Amino acid sequence: LPGLATSRAMGDLQAKQVGVTAEPDFCCDLSVAAGQVLIVASDGVWDVIDDETAVATCMQFAPLREAETAAAVLVEAARIVW
Repeated sequence: LPGLATSRAMGDLQAKQVGVTAEPDFCCDLSVAAGQVLIVASDGVWDVIDDETAVATCMQFAPLREAETAAAVLVEAARIVW
């Protein structure tokens, strides 16, 4: 399956035949140190927002632990650029 774009593979019947699944694979013991953020985003963000801008945007909300607000602001910034 050449050129598999994993972010768009969910629901792809051809990809399912070679092992792509909609079942998530996750880790429960992930820890992020103080002063750091973990950003999980799709191409809709990463295609228009660079890493440094994404981190700077999210870090504004880190001291108050406002992850949901940080995510909303980041998505809105990407939407404006699109």
